[in-house]
This record gives sequence, C-alpha cells and structure tokens, in this order.
Amino acid sequence: APRESQIVLRVSDGPAPIPVPNEVVGKTYDEAAGILRARGFGVARNDVFSDSVDSGKVVGSDPGGGQPASRGATVTLNVSKGPQMVAVPNLRNETVESASQQLQNLGLVPDVENYGPGKRVRAQDPSSGTQVKVGSKVTLFL
Repeated sequence: APRESQIVLRVSDGPAPIPVPNEVVGKTYDEAAGILRARGFGVARNDVFSDSVDSGKVVGSDPGGGQPASRGATVTLNVSKGPQMVAVPNLRNETVESASQQLQNLGLVPDVENYGPGKRVRAQDPSSGTQVKVGSKVTLFL
C-alpha cells in the first residue's frame, strides 16, 4: 500500500457463541456432561439441594440453557442432592417459645396446639431424631 494510505483492519470477535443445550436438565451428571462435551464445552459440577428434582439429576446449568457461551467455556451443572433434611430435636419440657425458636433456627415450621405463653411442650410430632425436609411442620402439644 502506498505511504499515508488508509488501511482498514478487521478484528475477529472469535468464533460465534453457541447456545448451552436445554436438554441437560433432568439427565444424570454423566449424561449431561457428555452432551456438553460433545458440543465443545468444558464441564464443572455443583451439588445443590432440590425438593423437585430427584437426587443425582441435573437441576439446571450456569450459564442456563439457551444462553450463548463460547466454545470451550466451562458450563457448571447443578446436580440435585435431593431435599435438604434435618433431624427434629427433642423439645419435651422446653417452653413453647424456646421450642418454636429452635425449630425456626433449623428451618422447620412450628405448629402449636393449645398455645399459652410460657407453657411447656409435653409431646411433639414427629418425634425427636426423625429426619424431615427443611420447611416441614412440627406439631408441639402443650
């Protein structure tokens, strides 16, 4: 090109992004990872609690299904550990206020029968030691 002439440079943005496949949701980790690797993605795993998806199945991904990502980018698969469980504590002889607070601290919902301030718990359902899902109701009988 002659000296002082104008030169136009075209800079590549790289390969066009491709959408993360939607069909990984509901698959096992190995199945979903295979789908992603076949499309040129790297794969990472993140285990999460889920009340709606069976343990061992993919809940979702990051970036999410349908979202564009660069070929070779890592897609994190969120894999269900099932619902989060917690053991019900022994609340007999606790005051209703103390028992209710303990349940709330564990993510459980107290349901009080015959409420009266300062009354003591005489029974509970489910019984202490029972594994229940976080968010479950525990009935306190005063």
